[in-house]
Amino acid sequence: MRERFDPTCRQENDVEPELVECIITTKVYDACRQTECEFFEFLAGEEINGEINLPEDWAGDIETLTGFAEIDKTTVDYEVKKVELIDGGPLARVKIRVFAEFDLTIIDEDTENEALNEGLLAEFYKDVVLWLPCPDRMEAIAEAIFCVPGEPIFEEAQINEEPAVSILVPVGAWIIIKSIAEVQLLIPAFGFCPTPPECEEFPDKDACEEFEELPFPDFYPPQPEPNDD
Repeated sequence: MRERFDPTCRQENDVEPELVECIITTKVYDACRQTECEFFEFLAGEEINGEINLPEDWAGDIETLTGFAEIDKTTVDYEVKKVELIDGGPLARVKIRVFAEFDLTIIDEDTENEALNEGLLAEFYKDVVLWLPCPDRMEAIAEAIFCVPGEPIFEEAQINEEPAVSILVPVGAWIIIKSIAEVQLLIPAFGFCPTPPECEEFPDKDACEEFEELPFPDFYPPQPEPNDD
């Protein structure tokens, strides 16, 4: 297998950069991170017009309910609520909401019926301090990785004296919040990146070709060693 292409590799005879280039890029001015885990509650029940669907023909026994949640890893949504300078700057108070989207599957162990609830949101509200002296020319952004560290918890509940089911879903988050701006930077330059090597084609083999490459199996069970009891 070929080695990973590294455009920074230099040869012995390479000269030091003599060019200075001006580029437009996004600069990170400040960043902070947080690790957080919370239980998010969702309600189910026909009488309360709940936001969660339960399996069909569920008899009402909370002990028969189980399930799991899966994070939608393709999206990380956030909303900047407010950026205000602290005593005129350069530090600013940044209020931002970060959303994890996930699907919740609820299973009735008695009937084995399932109910899939898609597109549920878990919201993490962050109130942090960042170096952000020019709110009109800078912005705050968020990056995050989410996980579900445990199984949902099902509890009996009452809403306006009507029976309901409370589902508590644990969601963990690793969040990075940054202040950024588009700037022009003056940098030393080596020129344009070199041409990368040829692509490695994925081998096109059929099932029989792969089978013929397997080691020949032993036809007979192993015999005991002389010293075995």
